[in-house]
Amino acid sequence: KGIISKFYPVFRGNGNDTFFISLVLNNSAKVIHEIGYTCTGTSQKVLAFSDLRKINITVPSYEEEKAISCYFNVLDSLIAAAERQETLLKRKKQAYLQLMFPREGETQPRLRFAGFRGEWERRQLSEVAEFSKGQGYSKADLCSCGTPTFLYGRMYTDYKLLITESDQYLPQNSDGVFSTAGDVIIPASGESPEEIAIASVIGKTGILVGGDLNIIKPEKSVLDSIFLALSASVGSLHNNLVSRAQGKTIVHLHNSDIATCRIGFPSLPEQHCIGEFFTALESVIAAAEKRTESLHTLKFAYLRRMFV
Repeated sequence: KGIISKFYPVFRGNGNDTFFISLVLNNSAKVIHEIGYTCTGTSQKVLAFSDLRKINITVPSYEEEKAISCYFNVLDSLIAAAERQETLLKRKKQAYLQLMFPREGETQPRLRFAGFRGEWERRQLSEVAEFSKGQGYSKADLCSCGTPTFLYGRMYTDYKLLITESDQYLPQNSDGVFSTAGDVIIPASGESPEEIAIASVIGKTGILVGGDLNIIKPEKSVLDSIFLALSASVGSLHNNLVSRAQGKTIVHLHNSDIATCRIGFPSLPEQHCIGEFFTALESVIAAAEKRTESLHTLKFAYLRRMFV
């Protein structure tokens, strides 16, 4: 019960299932084309109610309409549940990051694994890591097979905490900077300071690292790579990275800026526990994302096959 704007034609099914009719109107290429052809106007398209009434749609028996509607209703419910689960897991990750890393000005987190206590040590990154930079490649240089590579754009389009493989390739025997397992990469440029203050770990040796990526090699006896990457996204280290990013339209973050940042860290065993926990959580999130994507793909495929 409510009021509907006069700009919306309103109708009910005359012996037909209304949800099925909406599926036809939204997914039948033939009907969509006819609606577009029927519309009048230039800057603003207008679909007259009298013209809408004349558009032909193909329908099966009422029983089949109801069966199709029921199927897509169930599928939509599964998609909604998968999306809620995905959102919940991502919120949990953010909550755990806030709890398991000290807040600005503090030396201990609010949540720790059993058996660990005491203040975190603070050191300048230049004391516990070495720095280098990837070599410039663009999407135009990519090919279907060859030497696996990782370009900085993937940090924004397909972010992963731990990178163990790549589906991007450069021609065989390409020169450049190759990864060593455990390298931490941070974007050297982006649209905002918050955007580039993120990090990933390359978990495999031999991947070509593209340009605009700062490479940090932590001292393994002091810093865990996953822990370092997580630290870049939360707490004081993240805030330091944000404050050191320079520029207006495009901001830049240099290795020399990163090296002067200070990082707080606990014992190496506790770092390993934190890293393993978030790596496992990332895997669960990735599985949830894959399930959501699969359900969307399934729905799209059936809509393409059932409505012409």
